[in-house]
Amino acid sequence: MMNKKSFIAAVMRGFEVSGMSALAQAGYSESAVNAIETIETR
Repeated sequence: MMNKKSFIAAVMRGFEVSGMSALAQAGYSESAVNAIETIETR
C-alpha cells in the first residue's frame, strides 16, 4: 500500500510522462525527448 503523498506523487509523474509524450508527438526533437527520459529514469 502506498501512502497518500506517494500516491499523489505517482499520479503527478503519470501526468508529466503523458505531457512529455504529447509534446514529443507535437514535434519535439528526438534529442530533447532523450534528455527528458534520461532525467526521468535517474
